[in-house]
Amino acid sequence: FGTAPAMTLVDDQRNYVYATPAAARILGRSLGRLLTMRVDDLAPEALRGELPRLFDQFLEVGEMHGPFEYQRPDGITVTGHYAARAKSPWRQTHLSLFVDDGPEHLDVDAAIAAAGFAKAV
Repeated sequence: FGTAPAMTLVDDQRNYVYATPAAARILGRSLGRLLTMRVDDLAPEALRGELPRLFDQFLEVGEMHGPFEYQRPDGITVTGHYAARAKSPWRQTHLSLFVDDGPEHLDVDAAIAAAGFAKAV
């Protein structure tokens, strides 16, 4: 990566606890604002009721990837691509990478290494 990838970490309650400036840009929020939010806050209204079940499924499966929709501050729903890994880089955090172009730019292991995160033992 030439610059830090668009990466977020959320805790078990779906609170954003870490984000790169690139993630804030893609998600349409300032970095400070993003770190006061939950995953639920960015989900399209129609999906919010399903998030607890979907998040539990993600934790059980361990990894997910594909297209995702999120709501920008102006209310417009945007589609991007993501790759996510549960319990990474530490047991109570869950990493997601985002791109607004193609999924071929999503490499979770490379992002963890680029960020300098040590894996949990």
